[in-house]
Amino acid sequence: MICLAIDCAFPDAVIALSDGERTLMRQFGPQRSHALSIIAELERLLAEVNVKAEQLDRIGVGQGPGSFTGLRVALATATGVAQGASADLVGFSTFDALPLSAEPTLYAFDARQGRAYVGLREGEVWSVPPQAMDLSAALELKTQANLIHGNASKRYPELSEGMSALERAAHIDPRRALALTERAPTGKPVLPTYKEGAQAQVLFGSPELGRALDGDELDPT
Repeated sequence: MICLAIDCAFPDAVIALSDGERTLMRQFGPQRSHALSIIAELERLLAEVNVKAEQLDRIGVGQGPGSFTGLRVALATATGVAQGASADLVGFSTFDALPLSAEPTLYAFDARQGRAYVGLREGEVWSVPPQAMDLSAALELKTQANLIHGNASKRYPELSEGMSALERAAHIDPRRALALTERAPTGKPVLPTYKEGAQAQVLFGSPELGRALDGDELDPT
């Protein structure tokens, strides 16, 4: 099975491909250039492995949480390629595709307006599931972690003060993204999850939501 994974939730977008024997990836940014770069990067990746788009069997797309524009770019691209190739289209959580660490790690990404999207994980287990929170709450959660990963500390340097960064080549681990793509269930809606609650309210008209609904919360019937 030939699988393609696409994630543009964060500044360094990642596309990765596996044909069962090889795993290759391309990383590109900055975030505002994703829409301009993604098709060319995808063509280069396919040419590198001598695979045509119509040979793809399954395409996975990172559903966020992440950038409003980045998520829409990834989803539109994945949908178009999947339709052209008659491939399965599936979604996965961007946070689940972040690199793993055996140590307690704070995953923190900028959500602007004094907020960050933060989760605490050790290995594959989330002790605090990813969620939007104020900087003060993120700083409290920081005391339970040994490492930090994400771009929130660029806007809020106090988040990374006294912390070591998780070593990584990109925000997203391409092998995890591909593994999530391979085992994701088919037939579910693939929808983005945005970091900013205001965007979710505009889209879904619900002031109670701090994010957009994802496919698991919708009744496909």
